[in-house]
Amino acid sequence: MRLIDDVMDNIIEVNTTTLKRDADTIRKDLKTMGKKIEELKTSADKLATMWTGPSSEAFNQEFITNLDILENVYEALLEINEFEDYSIQEYNDCESKVGDLVGQVSVG
Repeated sequence: MRLIDDVMDNIIEVNTTTLKRDADTIRKDLKTMGKKIEELKTSADKLATMWTGPSSEAFNQEFITNLDILENVYEALLEINEFEDYSIQEYNDCESKVGDLVGQVSVG
């Protein structure tokens, strides 16, 4: 009985409405982030036409390195957001199937 109580205490209840709202908010923020990354690239390209020399080259190398890291993080966040969408669909499908099964149970 203790094992069952421990398991029940550790069950995570999923609210798919909240999860969807959060995923949508994150998606919106990621879209904004993608636009800001593009703006950053455009600004760096403009700067490169106005600034030359050793310090410009050092800046550009560091910028490219940091941009690559930023884009990798951005892509990872996009993948996580896609997984959230998949999870929401899976939870909803499961809840629907359980509802169907419960509806088929006859008492009496």
